[in-house]
Amino acid sequence: MKKKADHNQTAELLRRIAFAILLACLVGRAFIAELPFRANPINLATLMAQSQGQAETSVGPAADRTEIARMTFALLLLAAAAIWLWAEGIESNLKIKYPWLGVAVLLFTALSMLSVFVASDKRSAWDTWLEQTALLSAAFTAIQLCRCRRRFILLVIVVAALGATLAIKAIYQRVDEVPSRIAFFEANREKHLADMGIEPGDPKEKMLENRLRDTTVTGFLGMANLFAAELILMLAAGIGLAGAKILYAKNVKHANSSKAEKKPGEISPASISACLAVLAAAGMAVALAMTKSRGGIGAACLVTIVTVVLILFRKFLAKRWRATMIVIFALFLLGLAGVAGVGLSKDRLPSKTMTVRWFYWTGSAKIIADQPWLGVGPGNFAQAYMAVRRAQAEEEVKTPHNFIAHAFTQFGLPGGGVYITLLMVFLVLSARPGLGFFENEPLPDSANLRAKGNDNSRTVAEKSQKIPTDVIWTFALVVAAAFLTRWFIIAGGFDADVFFVIFDCLIPAILLAIMLAMSAWFGGLGKLENLPDRTIAVMRVALTAGAVGFVIHNLVSYGLWSAGPATAFWIVVGATAGAGGGKVWQTARMRWPIAGAGVLGVIVAGIVIAGPVYRRSMHTEELAQAISAKNLPRARVAAGQAVDADPLDALARMNCAKILSLAPTGQAAQTDLQDALAQARRAMEIDPKNSASARLAGQIADRIAQEYSDIQARSQAADFFARAVELDPANARLRLEYARVLVQAGEVQQANQQIDTAEELNGLLLQFDPENASQFSEKEFGEIRNLRNSK
Repeated sequence: MKKKADHNQTAELLRRIAFAILLACLVGRAFIAELPFRANPINLATLMAQSQGQAETSVGPAADRTEIARMTFALLLLAAAAIWLWAEGIESNLKIKYPWLGVAVLLFTALSMLSVFVASDKRSAWDTWLEQTALLSAAFTAIQLCRCRRRFILLVIVVAALGATLAIKAIYQRVDEVPSRIAFFEANREKHLADMGIEPGDPKEKMLENRLRDTTVTGFLGMANLFAAELILMLAAGIGLAGAKILYAKNVKHANSSKAEKKPGEISPASISACLAVLAAAGMAVALAMTKSRGGIGAACLVTIVTVVLILFRKFLAKRWRATMIVIFALFLLGLAGVAGVGLSKDRLPSKTMTVRWFYWTGSAKIIADQPWLGVGPGNFAQAYMAVRRAQAEEEVKTPHNFIAHAFTQFGLPGGGVYITLLMVFLVLSARPGLGFFENEPLPDSANLRAKGNDNSRTVAEKSQKIPTDVIWTFALVVAAAFLTRWFIIAGGFDADVFFVIFDCLIPAILLAIMLAMSAWFGGLGKLENLPDRTIAVMRVALTAGAVGFVIHNLVSYGLWSAGPATAFWIVVGATAGAGGGKVWQTARMRWPIAGAGVLGVIVAGIVIAGPVYRRSMHTEELAQAISAKNLPRARVAAGQAVDADPLDALARMNCAKILSLAPTGQAAQTDLQDALAQARRAMEIDPKNSASARLAGQIADRIAQEYSDIQARSQAADFFARAVELDPANARLRLEYARVLVQAGEVQQANQQIDTAEELNGLLLQFDPENASQFSEKEFGEIRNLRNSK
């Protein structure tokens, strides 16, 4: 018996560790700006300008570390799942809630892996596949761990505290950071334009000016839409926690009603706690409004309405739960059909913003039609979209701003269908009636509260509360995650500037710790799990509504494909589903094979997928540091090492090609340029649908042709540019560059054809938006005249 008790105790410890890791990942990712796509970790032009003193040195690591963050957090989420499985294996039975859902997650993992093998950019595909697998596994793990109501309440507390912290950041950003940025731009306007390579009068000048004068808040995420998506979930948690505290305060008042009258003006600690929670939720609402995200604000309003309706009519809806779900999905499908009908009939939607999204979606439809079964591969939408985009949608958009289109384009109809089905199933399960959900139980009286070990018949002053140890170290880990994430990913780790660490890493972590303490304080509550069921109901209703609002927002945005908001969503929706009803499947025979497979999967993913990324990132940082130090030989060595470390990465080869061709015009050794061209061509082979590598190869070949009068290189340059134009036909500036190469090769007629097409594309862009900053400048029109006059 003692051995079994020890095993149970060890298993519970492992569950707490797994849950703490999930919370740490949810919080840590909210403090870094991870893009929903892979980007080049270094900007060679900026680094060169910094090394020559032409631009300010940025605070933070020499190379962007967000891909390291993607791999690290993905492995941590998978590790949490493996730890949970191991904990279940230690006990006599492996207990799994909704095992069929776990099978569905594995099915998606397999189907999406098949899509990886048809992807053009294999590195982006493997990164995205690992991340999406980790997110779904985190949701499934959250279901299992949040069968315990104590953990569910802890999750709500952490998410609400995080939302309050981000709200303070947003308000500070609007009051101080944004005005300071605008003032700095006004005082250094000419320098800003010069650093960006923009001449006065260029259409891009207005675009830069609008961006730098923009007063929207972005939190730590760098994009207002993503910050709004995240705040939808945080606001839902804040509303749920505030509602729970209000109900708890009423319970305290009810339990103490038989006591002597209070002194005039006396307010119970529980009421103070409830007021603070309401203020925190109001702050989140204000922050959301300051993002100016119409989709996010609309989704949040929907969250509030749905929450109120569910709470007011919970008893009625509980008896008609299935019918309610059917009606909701029917309305959802009708809404989609209505939007599609308007778009198909007019080839546009009511506003310019929505019309541009319509262009994204029709482009996605072409991609799906071309590759319906396996799609273009995870993380490969950007390359595929370049080949089908319209001139009016001039942006080189990386996502279609719609989770349905994104799923189908990446994974094909089978894999995308499984993904969307999983998403809907998680939402349905989060709304499933169960303990404390849709129930209308009477408020517990003082005798019931005492029986539960939550004696509210005594005043708070008479109580001797002791905060549980597991709550303390869970909160400590969450706060550490906030600090360490910003310190290592954003500030640069051990090389970080000390003032930046204090003000931009340590202070947010301290603020989060204060918000956690405030959120966890109920004004006299003993154990969290002793909260009445009705308060749990309010939390679940609010989080479910928040999850629905988040998904609706993703019909016009991309939060589900952005690491921070997506991590929060999947963990929250999994926890909400776990806190509801549902049977638990048990097995003793299969517990160790399943647990062993989970651990093995994490190890293999770390070695095979994440390992090359870590090694390549290390050499890329060495490359960036060498350039900043004007040590070109060391930069070349580091660039070569980065290439060798990750054979799947085309970006590393493009960086190597650029480094090899860095010498001033006329002084670069011909062998260096030939080596640079070889690296660019290899990048084309690794990622054959990326027009950027073909364009780079064309530029290097053109330089060889000009500096060494190489006829073969001139022909190669034209071929490379032709390939780039084929992959990105709506790029007017690319066609102008191609025309210049054709003129030098004596192909004047073909050059004029490219110029005609470029001018046509520019005309279509102006027809759609006369003030678009991407239109040709006067300098470019002058270049067009010169090219036409060439013979």
